[in-house]
Amino acid sequence: MAAGPCHTVSRLEIRAFAEDYLSAAGSLLAARHREHRAAEPLLSERFEDPEATRGEVASLWAEEHASGAVALREGQVVGFLVGTRKDEQTWGANVWSSFPDWPQPPASCPEAFQPAVAPQPSLKTI
Repeated sequence: MAAGPCHTVSRLEIRAFAEDYLSAAGSLLAARHREHRAAEPLLSERFEDPEATRGEVASLWAEEHASGAVALREGQVVGFLVGTRKDEQTWGANVWSSFPDWPQPPASCPEAFQPAVAPQPSLKTI
């Protein structure tokens, strides 16, 4: 039996988000925005610039109680999730994210990124 596309996908590594990942997260967010703008041209062109989107991610990351994760494949950031807590009296235990950016798995191998969205017991909010 020949190896299918799922057998050639390298392992996805999940790490806690850190300031070192801001530029890569900004680049991913800018790329996603470019795709969205292709379908919706009235969206702001500003967020196609990785420096602008890096600033948005940095702003969220600087908020009190921010936490997050990055997904790396072969050492490259391929996805991220950053969020902050809101009032627990109103929402209970929670983390809100304005712009998670996980890559889409190839149609031929939908389980390729499953670990990216599975609960990560080692990544707890502060």
